[in-house]
Amino acid sequence: MRTAIAASAIRQSSRLDSERLGQLASGDAFELYELSSEQGWGRSVASGVVGFVDAAALGPHVGDNDTGQADAA
Repeated sequence: MRTAIAASAIRQSSRLDSERLGQLASGDAFELYELSSEQGWGRSVASGVVGFVDAAALGPHVGDNDTGQADAA
């Protein structure tokens, strides 16, 4: 689980011009399934929307897994 440290659009694909599905607000919880240097893919806990967000908008991992790796699905 990650917490958004900045607002970010939740997008359908990793492309910046892809369809915007929702918004991740600062402080929102985000279940991170996969992470690259630029994008995270997962689910907004608040809205249930699944998609891609800016990796820089996500804070450090919070929970049982302290490896720094993406959370297991």
